[in-house]
Amino acid sequence: MKRLFTVTLLVSAILTGCTKDDTLAPYTPYQPPEDTTKPPTPSQAPYGTVDAPYLVVSLLDYEHSQFKMEKYKLDGSFRAGLLDDYFTGNHFIDNPDFSAKGDKLCYAEGPGIYILDVNSRQKQEVIGNVGGLESTEMSPDGSRIAYLNWNGDFTLDLNVVGSSGESTPLKLTNFENTFSSAGPPSFSPNGNRIAYSEYPDIVVSDWDGRNKVKVYQSEGGVDWAIFPIFNDDGTRLIYFLHLDYGIDAIVTSDVREGAGSEWTLIGNLTSQGISDPIYPVLSDDMSTIYFIAGSNIYKIPLAGGLATKVAANTIGSNSWTIVGLDFVER
Repeated sequence: MKRLFTVTLLVSAILTGCTKDDTLAPYTPYQPPEDTTKPPTPSQAPYGTVDAPYLVVSLLDYEHSQFKMEKYKLDGSFRAGLLDDYFTGNHFIDNPDFSAKGDKLCYAEGPGIYILDVNSRQKQEVIGNVGGLESTEMSPDGSRIAYLNWNGDFTLDLNVVGSSGESTPLKLTNFENTFSSAGPPSFSPNGNRIAYSEYPDIVVSDWDGRNKVKVYQSEGGVDWAIFPIFNDDGTRLIYFLHLDYGIDAIVTSDVREGAGSEWTLIGNLTSQGISDPIYPVLSDDMSTIYFIAGSNIYKIPLAGGLATKVAANTIGSNSWTIVGLDFVER
């Protein structure tokens, strides 16, 4: 099989932190100005107001169709339930998404997609009578929702619909009867572009599917990239890369280059004993990536370095599976 570069060069890139092309400029993370404002106390602040952010882990008991959410401070402390009074009884939800302000929760369940007002507990149906839905993602302004739907038992397609529920869903991919599949999407900060995996590649397009380019292109399908998220200005993607010799890494690529652009290593996770990473989220100050691996929450500097464990054994029992990670305020 023709290779674009040798395994030796790939191993060197992973171990040294170099890109596949040494001429690619090193990545300098965004450094925000210091925020000197004092947030309100949690007892005074409704969801969606400025306060210390929390990590929210979504958990699903597949066997008993039960769903719950747990929140943690960024140091891994303060484990508590979230929306326990709402998600009672049987629920089957996979990878829900909080709005940018944290006052809305978008999720797919059964035949429809819903938006929950976190403060009032009022639920709005966006679309219904569809079925096979998961991995919802709300645009930053809340006007659109991207989601995945199953084609039978094997492939997923990506769709976008207006959050008001008045528009017809727009299908961005068509993988029925193919060996490819779409993966969880991510909107750019301005909501105009969307990133997602077309297994085994990563692509970026306009939110309606136009002007699509490949940001990562697999070398024959033996390596693959998943779970892309945008940085703060929408010029780079951060995603997980599984290389064909068994290495899991977290990397970043410039979306403006396209056509299989070079990637820059953020961290070799396999060398740290971390495998099968999922659900990356970027901190509000754009300095840290949080993600899930196994039953643990990890963090790694966007500038590169070692991943450290934030919270261990987040799964309450063997029946619970982590199905999402997000930020919420208060």
